[in-house]
Amino acid sequence: MTQPVSPLPLRLFRWLGRRRLSTLRRLGRWIGTMLLVSGSGPARVTRINIGLCFPELTDPEQRALVRASLVETVRTGLEMAWSWEQPVDKVLSHIETVEDTQALTADERGLIVLAPHLGNWEVLGLWLGQTQPRMASLYAPPHQTWLEPYMRAARERSGATLHPTDRRGVMQLTRCLREGGTVGILPDQEPDFSAGQFAPFFGIAANTMTLAAKLARRTGARAVVAAALRTPGGFRIVSEPVPEAFYADDLPTALTAMNTAIESLVRKAPAQYQWEYKRFKRRPEKGLPHFYDRNRLT
Repeated sequence: MTQPVSPLPLRLFRWLGRRRLSTLRRLGRWIGTMLLVSGSGPARVTRINIGLCFPELTDPEQRALVRASLVETVRTGLEMAWSWEQPVDKVLSHIETVEDTQALTADERGLIVLAPHLGNWEVLGLWLGQTQPRMASLYAPPHQTWLEPYMRAARERSGATLHPTDRRGVMQLTRCLREGGTVGILPDQEPDFSAGQFAPFFGIAANTMTLAAKLARRTGARAVVAAALRTPGGFRIVSEPVPEAFYADDLPTALTAMNTAIESLVRKAPAQYQWEYKRFKRRPEKGLPHFYDRNRLT
């Protein structure tokens, strides 16, 4: 039986993934610059977010950070193709340093790795899949059904297991932690109202997922924040423990501690954070102005 022909976007994605990492990074610089000078939507959102989160920066400093962020975010997207298409060993050979291997090693309590959208989380996921005895994470099926089999195979090939973002998937994460495994969670995107509470992030109320804190409370697992930050020649993996307050019974206290840890990690390489995402789209009270309103001055 003949194999179905891959859709053109997937063929282009895979073609990009076969290019050299240095080539993709140069391309990312060009595309990111074009997004800035064209006044694109991502550039507008980035300007708003950086203005909100870094009011202490001068206007020239903010503009420089906006440009750098657009370049780095495009690079992350191009590197996603590279990390999915290249052999795992080749991808991981570009990791130059791991600052604290012990902190990223699970023990009998289990380990929750909070990986914000900083640097290249795909590279971090591949590294965790290969270095942890057992690794699990959630994933949201893409809107493009033709992409899901390729995405799952690419992410699971180093040893991780992916579960859908539903009740059954959460049960699998709980089981993994109770058996001393490692769970990876992207903690910094807006959840549904039923799965989040507002907590400060860079001093602004942000709708924050409760899953990680509830898993830690339910299983007694330890938690760290981690990222694979971009270097001139590859990546370096950094991590920090979460504050003790993350383990508090009081959920608002735990969420504030988690966001504090994420913020601390982001400040290590602020240009590599995904400021193009509308992190503060939902407001804690009705009637408050919307940060991303088209009529808002930027």
